[in-house]
Amino acid sequence: MTHLIDLLSGMLGGCSCVIVGHPLDSAKVIIQTYTVKKDVTFRTPGLFETFRNVISKNGYRGLYAGVTPALAANMTENGLLFFTYGKTLSFLDSHVFPASGIYSGEKTQNTFARSAIAGSIAAAITSTAICPIELFKCRKQVAASQLSIFDIAADVFKHKGIQGFFRGMVPTLCREVPGNFAFFGTYQGLSEVFQSWFPKYEKTSTLMAGGFGGMAFWLVAQPADTIKSNMQVIQHGKYGNMNLFTFCRTFHAENGISGFYRGIIPVLLRAFLANAALFLTVEESKKLLTFS
Repeated sequence: MTHLIDLLSGMLGGCSCVIVGHPLDSAKVIIQTYTVKKDVTFRTPGLFETFRNVISKNGYRGLYAGVTPALAANMTENGLLFFTYGKTLSFLDSHVFPASGIYSGEKTQNTFARSAIAGSIAAAITSTAICPIELFKCRKQVAASQLSIFDIAADVFKHKGIQGFFRGMVPTLCREVPGNFAFFGTYQGLSEVFQSWFPKYEKTSTLMAGGFGGMAFWLVAQPADTIKSNMQVIQHGKYGNMNLFTFCRTFHAENGISGFYRGIIPVLLRAFLANAALFLTVEESKKLLTFS
């Protein structure tokens, strides 16, 4: 029952994450891909200019382009992530950190290590599920026309077959595994620190720890995410046929190290806001589901 609650609360948290953070996520993907996808409509690197261009072209609903696959991706990812995270924590508490049993009532020790390791393992498992949905989301966000998800899927299958849906799988793993090591470790560590400092403000502590956990994720994962976004958006031409190593080398030659951190401002803004909402929803829904 405990792990079912982890699954459901993770899905609800993923929904909150998208509602709060999707406009900034759209801006991030557009900014990341504007230099190498020459036919994209919006190629401006500035955050506010990108917002203006999106709104002028498609109205405010353009900020939520790709929201359907984003909801599917985040609810699937976070449901599986928190489910697997909970299972992994149980295993670690029984076999690796037995003195810190989360169900024993004893004071938790090794907070960062156990949470970070569990987050990495959970991320490795969920990456296979989210890679195809991330591909649909990214292409929908940068599409010059109002393509449907079915149009995008048909185009991918026509040119690349089934394997085309898993383009960007390696950088997805490179993003998720170290990113979630930082994500869960930072959240769990800071959550305990903030709650010890401000015991009367539990929800505020959760919001702050979740926000900083999200920022830690993206500071670690941003280079891999930039490569993933570009590989998934570009299907045709010389870039579309490159393997991962060649793609990274070419991208670095054309954009430099700073190119891997393009879009970092909307990334960090979104990370703090969206993941604060994510963890608050997860923690509160766990309480409601536990006592219902």
